[in-house]
Amino acid sequence: MKQAFSRRVSIVGVGMTRQGAHGDADGYALALQAFRGALEDAGIRDKHRIDGLLGAKQFDGSGIDPVLFSRVAGITPSITGALDYATAAFTLHYGAALIASGACDMLAFVYGRNPPGSMVELSGAQEYDLVHGFFNAAAVHGLSWVEHMHKYGTTTEVLGRIAVQSRRHAELNPDAAFREPMTMDDYRNSPSMIWPLREYDVCRMSGGAAAIIMASNEVARDCAKMPIDFLSIGREATHALERGIQMSFSPERRAAKQLYEAAGIGPQDVDVLFPYEATTVAAAAALENYGFCEPGGCEAFVGDGSRIGINGELPMNTHGGHLSGGYLIGLTHHVELVRQLRGECGPRQVPNAKVGLYASGGGIRAQFYHAATLFARGDWNA
Repeated sequence: MKQAFSRRVSIVGVGMTRQGAHGDADGYALALQAFRGALEDAGIRDKHRIDGLLGAKQFDGSGIDPVLFSRVAGITPSITGALDYATAAFTLHYGAALIASGACDMLAFVYGRNPPGSMVELSGAQEYDLVHGFFNAAAVHGLSWVEHMHKYGTTTEVLGRIAVQSRRHAELNPDAAFREPMTMDDYRNSPSMIWPLREYDVCRMSGGAAAIIMASNEVARDCAKMPIDFLSIGREATHALERGIQMSFSPERRAAKQLYEAAGIGPQDVDVLFPYEATTVAAAAALENYGFCEPGGCEAFVGDGSRIGINGELPMNTHGGHLSGGYLIGLTHHVELVRQLRGECGPRQVPNAKVGLYASGGGIRAQFYHAATLFARGDWNA
């Protein structure tokens, strides 16, 4: 998609549970808690105003079936849908398109899970290309980082700086899964996971839920809080992994080009960045492929980590991201993005944040898909 939406779409409410282990609670109970929080956040007293409901399912069968959740929540939306292995950006694009087309006026995306092995097991342990050892996103990312080090002379130090800064942000987030302090020495001394990636480079499974309510701009005006608008989206896919390893991925750059051109802005206008980082490599890749630094320049850009901190030039994953905040297929990133642009994040608030970028990629075997979104508060260009 290369253009901004013709009918303006806004996020009007967000809700989220604590991320981590939740005992015997199932995903639907957690999702209902988040959904109620999002309704309250938007000031919606009549839940039947929700005329569209989206869920998401994962390869292992976990996730939310929207028809079943409708029964749990006691609502009867006109449209329901769920994408297989749908991370947050893809589902939100789906929902925004439904609203932009006029099919819905107010739509909720809900997701929750409480997987076995929460806080311990690696995320994304599905088959990418098992015959070649790509059993997990980290295997693909580790290979790409080897290529990056060979080509540009970078080291794993930048990955450690990203991991440590993510943990510092999580320490300020009471809902984060991993909040124990972490230093660069902790990172350097952690065991190798998938070489050259270490334990703290790879995100782990966690339980929790989040809900996001979107509406047409006309409807959004009547909601309780400042609406956060979709400015533009970028989408790109490739079916040839060998054509571009993660760190030099031309499809991701094409998605960025679509995103910026449709919104009429550039990376210099982005106040806060939220990359979908199954590993630290994905965060480093977003810095290069979305134009915040030149190819090969991520290590110099990140420096000691302060540049991507709360008061830095480009605050990144201010809630802790997947690495420390908890793995919820990108929904927690969007909840934090909305709260940042509203100015609601307390000790981790980025000063005067008006424009946020969410960037994600995903794939299985040799197929990779990229989805990115620019969001802004209504007075962003004032």
